[in-house]
Amino acid sequence: MNLKTIINFSKNILESGKSESLNKEKFFNLSKENRDKAIQELNPYKKNEWEIFKEVEKRFILEYGNHEAIGKVFCGLYSGVGSFNCLSVHIKKGKRKIKLPKHYHGFHIIKEYESKKRKKN
Repeated sequence: MNLKTIINFSKNILESGKSESLNKEKFFNLSKENRDKAIQELNPYKKNEWEIFKEVEKRFILEYGNHEAIGKVFCGLYSGVGSFNCLSVHIKKGKRKIKLPKHYHGFHIIKEYESKKRKKN
């Protein structure tokens, strides 16, 4: 994630309401190139754009959710070095391995692995 993308996303939040926002139908009809560009400019605080996040989340769960290693799935803002839009997937410990794509409908996939549970003495 580069600084320019993060700055553009932040600017989009500040200027929300000034530009025409996407809805689910428009987003999924975009070309792959235009969809990839639009993702980091989506504002999860706009209701119709939030619906895009929920639809991507729903499609991911339908496609991969039955695998025993998949836990929680969330499509939205991820806080790392700055905030960016992505699909966050919780991977359960001790289950069969699953190979996930790096992107899903243009959203980066961030895998969060379950850690060892400590025994209490």
